[in-house]
Amino acid sequence: MVYLTSFKQEVGQLSCRSLLLFFFVLVEVAYFLVSYSLIDESILIDTYLKQVAYERAVDLVDRQMSMQWVNYVFLPCIYSLVFFCVVMVVSGGLILFDVKFSIRSVLKATILAEFVNFIPMIMKVIWFGLIHRTYSMEDLQSFAPLSLSSIVEVSEYPAYLFSLIQTSSLFWVGYILLLAFFLSKFLENAFSNMLMVVVASYGSVWVIMQVFTVFILISFS
Repeated sequence: MVYLTSFKQEVGQLSCRSLLLFFFVLVEVAYFLVSYSLIDESILIDTYLKQVAYERAVDLVDRQMSMQWVNYVFLPCIYSLVFFCVVMVVSGGLILFDVKFSIRSVLKATILAEFVNFIPMIMKVIWFGLIHRTYSMEDLQSFAPLSLSSIVEVSEYPAYLFSLIQTSSLFWVGYILLLAFFLSKFLENAFSNMLMVVVASYGSVWVIMQVFTVFILISFS
């Protein structure tokens, strides 16, 4: 309990801007590690060769490599949008459950919970960089440790269920638990209450988005 109180005080002293900046730096570093340690030109060329001729594949890879800096610009923008959406959804849940809160506290909890998603990135670098060193771009894209895709044969299911199977993981559960935990600390409310808020708000929206994605994929398949 003493450690949790100390943690809350230390994190509480951090501004949202500092925490957000620290997160963006880690995201850029993680992307750099994945891009430059796992993805080389040969893997990209092999991927494009399945669709175009060799000369065209080389040209596409050269263009992609030269424009790679654009990803570093858009990553913070994408995560900012994600944080904004999660904060709005969770804030709506807090309002419905009549819980007093501040946007600053909800944003901090959202950012801290997102750190759990660095774990699969690290696992990906370790697995493909040190253990399983023969792989394709499809292997990298489908790598989802501790998800349903790691315990079921994805090929036995329709393609439109791939996203649902891949995103349903223990890390997603961990994100929900961490989000509820940090909300309970920052808002000084019971963990069970915050877990109910997160499941009812964020969890419901996540389910709706998955159903919508499956519907879209079925419509265009």
